[in-house]
Parts: sequence; structure tokens; C-alpha cells
Amino acid sequence: MKRRVARHLMTSPTYGGEGSPPPTHKKPGRIPRPPPRHRHEREPGSARFSAVSKQQSPSRTTTRTPSTRGRRVGGDYTRDDVIAHAIELFIRNGYEATSVGAIAASMNVTKAALYHHVSSKEELLITAIDAALALLDQVIADCEEHGTSAEHKLRLLARGTTMALCEQPTNVTLLLRLRGNTPAEQAAMDKRRAYTDYTENILRACAEDGILNPGIDPAVGARLLFGCINSLVEWYSPTGPKSPEDMANMVEDMFFHGMITESA
Repeated sequence: MKRRVARHLMTSPTYGGEGSPPPTHKKPGRIPRPPPRHRHEREPGSARFSAVSKQQSPSRTTTRTPSTRGRRVGGDYTRDDVIAHAIELFIRNGYEATSVGAIAASMNVTKAALYHHVSSKEELLITAIDAALALLDQVIADCEEHGTSAEHKLRLLARGTTMALCEQPTNVTLLLRLRGNTPAEQAAMDKRRAYTDYTENILRACAEDGILNPGIDPAVGARLLFGCINSLVEWYSPTGPKSPEDMANMVEDMFFHGMITESA
């Protein structure tokens, strides 16, 4: 009976018909892996493939340049504009604390555009100082040219210095804020001392002429005169009710006639 069943199974269509040998059930072995591709041909998505592709793909090779969006590069500003912005920052923040980058940022331009007009921050300072010194040089020149006496020179000096400061306060303000930390600042401060010495010599001449109050020391008087006039940079406004001419009249009247009139 068992042999018949086995024979029947062997002739079953499941095995391919009569006479077909039964299938052999071999244990499946490992499927051989294909040979590895070249490192430049690895599957997309792998880290190495991405790195190689970025290096070889010309479309990914770009050169980054600094953005100039919103910045005016070129001739939108003149040299005088650059100097004016620099003076404003020098007065507000101090010369040493102000960089060329800060000046460029305040003008919304690149540093390269700024260097198109000036070579350095020191050049900006020297140019601004020279403008202020030129004003004071002109005042002294007028005193020497038109002054007929020591007293007349002193009046011209007081009026001229007051007018210069009221009419062009920015450059003079910068000159007064210098601290002598750089050679350019030291040279400017030496020139300021020369103006004080000039005023002191005029006061000594007034003393020799017998018109200077005996209680006034010429050295102290010169510094008091400039101290009063220089204080205008802290509060005077050209758009205020007093004109530069008004201020010059008041300074002259106060120093030569005093603030209090003699009682009758």
C-alpha cells in the first residue's frame, strides 16, 4: 500500500508527469554580489557620491562675492561729503573710536568706494583740522593787516574768532575736541597753543599801553577769552535767534566794557 501511494505521487502532474524525477530540495546558497563600482560611479545619495559630484559638477562651482545690495558704489558722494560724514563721527564718537568701516556704513557705501576719495582715516582728520586752522589763520591775518593798535587787534581777534566759530562750528568743534593721541592731533594742538600765545602777546601789549586792567594777567586773560568763545560750540545754533554778528557784538562788549554798568 505504501509503495502504491509513493508511486502515485511520483506520477502526479505536480512533478511533471510520469517518469519525471522528483525535484531536489537544495538549500539555497548566498547570492554573489556584483563587483563594486568605481568610486566615481557609486549610487546616488551616498555621501561619497555627493562629494564627488559636487567637485566634478561645473554647475555647482560658484564664486561668492561680498554683497553690495543697498550700497551706492561709485561717484554718488563727493570728497567733501566724505569729510563731512567723518567729522560728524569724529565729534560724536572720538577719532580713535571711529573706523573707516563706520564712516562707510554711515554713508551706506563700501569701504572701497570710500578709499576712492581718501587714502586713510588720518587724511580725513588732517583735512578737517586744516580747514579749521585756516579759519583761525585768516582771523590773525586780518588782525595784523587791519589792526591799528593792540586794543584794535584784540577787538578784531575776539570778533573774528566768534564769527568763525558761529558760522562754521563743525570744523572748529573737532579742533577743540582733539586729545593729542596721534601726530596729526598733536600738531593741531600745537597750533592752538600758538593762537593762545598770540592773544597773550596782544594783551601784554595792551598792558604796556596802560589800557589793560592791572588785575588781569595776560596769560590767564588769553585763556579766559578763548574759553568763553570756544564754549559757543556747546550751545550756540546758527538757526537760533542770535546771528553770528550779534554774538560777536556781545563778546566784544562783555570783554571790553564788562557785564555790569557803573552806577551813576
